[in-house]
Amino acid sequence: MTSPDYPGVYAIVARGIVRRVTVGQRSDVELVEGIGVGASEAEVKSTFPSFREEPHKYEASPAKYLTAPNAEHSESALRFEIGHDGKVKAIHVGIMPELAYVEGCA
Repeated sequence: MTSPDYPGVYAIVARGIVRRVTVGQRSDVELVEGIGVGASEAEVKSTFPSFREEPHKYEASPAKYLTAPNAEHSESALRFEIGHDGKVKAIHVGIMPELAYVEGCA
């Protein structure tokens, strides 16, 4: 799902329920903490120091994912996609397993 009011933002709906919202590269939406697409990995780590690092599925290191520690507990959680340039490529908020979908949907 998308909305013309928020270009670059889309939602994954499963079984009629929004399971993930992604803020993508064409969006200027920021989190309340002021982090948006284009923010540095250092900014994310400073604001969210407990997030765990995981290798990026399609890009070589230093690209990675930074995921909230509560993501595995079926709670709404944040996940940042960091590109090879050390900048946020996308911000995902949602519930597993959709939160970790790398292709957007499955």
